[in-house]
Amino acid sequence: MRGKAVFMSFLKTAWEQITGISTKPKQWSYQYTKQGLAKMQEYKVTQWEIKEVIDRPTKVKGTMVIREYKGYHIGLICQLDSIRRTVLIISCWKRSNRF
Repeated sequence: MRGKAVFMSFLKTAWEQITGISTKPKQWSYQYTKQGLAKMQEYKVTQWEIKEVIDRPTKVKGTMVIREYKGYHIGLICQLDSIRRTVLIISCWKRSNRF
């Protein structure tokens, strides 16, 4: 049993060194492009709202994620990296619903 544990530890260490990635973090981290930050300021969208859109989207179309609220909706264009567990926010918008 001791030999198997040592071998598995060796494989884990080798994998981390080859890929440059250690064990997966438990939470996703958020990164923003310059355009994404500019759009957030333009439409007055907070980081909390961005996280809520990603956590509970109403619609998902490829890289576009939309969350609808009563009277308005917030949309994002983002890229997900599941290995590093990061979300890159490329652009966002906040518009009123026109019924």
